[in-house]
Amino acid sequence: MSFVNPAMLWFLFLVSIPIIIYIINRQRFKRMWWAAMEFLLRAMKKNRRRIRVENLLLLIIRTLIVLLAVLAVARPQIGAAFLGPLARKSRNFFFLLDNSYSMGYK
Repeated sequence: MSFVNPAMLWFLFLVSIPIIIYIINRQRFKRMWWAAMEFLLRAMKKNRRRIRVENLLLLIIRTLIVLLAVLAVARPQIGAAFLGPLARKSRNFFFLLDNSYSMGYK
């Protein structure tokens, strides 16, 4: 695999930005105790695992978005040697999506 614009791969360091923001935001809050804190802590214990998984999935998605954007700008090219039997002949595909009023009539 080669890239049409390999100089853009230098921007792969941008993938670390969502991770750095996540780490900085985790340490931003100060803990403060007050009267109703016990009730809030009990409520948070029930949802803590779900919230942690959601935050981790969001971090992964954000990181992948940046990674795919950098790779799209670098424009990867896959050669015939890489594809093997799939690269025997060239094919043209046409995909038509008709969302007109007549297609929705029942």
